[in-house]
Parts: sequence; C-alpha cells; structure tokens
Amino acid sequence: MAKWGHNSADTLHVMIEAMHLAYADRGAYMGDADFVPIPIEGLLNPDYVASRSALIEMDTTNESPPPGNPWLYERITSISAPKVASAERAAIQPIS
Repeated sequence: MAKWGHNSADTLHVMIEAMHLAYADRGAYMGDADFVPIPIEGLLNPDYVASRSALIEMDTTNESPPPGNPWLYERITSISAPKVASAERAAIQPIS
C-alpha cells in the first residue's frame, strides 16, 4: 500500500475491503468464549488471513462478504469436560 500513497483511492479501497472481510468474521465469531466456542487461533492463523486477503480485488467491491471458515485452521489441543454452574454460581468442571 505504500506504493499507492497515503489516502490514495487504491489504498482506501484495500483498507475498506479488508474491513468488510473483518466485519463479516466479527459478526459470525464474536462472543463470550466462556459460553460459545470461538476460533481465535484460526482467525489469527496466517494462512487463514492470506485466504481472506486473496478475496480482495482491485476492480470490484464486496460490501457484504460472507464470513470465512477459521475452524479449518484451528488445532484441537485438548478436549475438556463442559463447565457447569452450581446454584451458587460457582463454576464446576468435572474431572475427566
């Protein structure tokens, strides 16, 4: 983007298209990780970011792109038992 210059049409186009992609992912995957699974590792994976960046075209706009699938870039490191809250709201995690 440096070759295009600050606030040039091309620079702004790429930035806006990147924001469209980011907002699509945010809308699909934003939540409280204590209650819903969030593919944080996948969203930050360089290969996932490259796959989303490749969707940016200089001669078209995409105002409403669908979210990507960062789950394909997640590593499953462990499987844990679900957490349960007691009547006193104390978190309980069964030993598996």
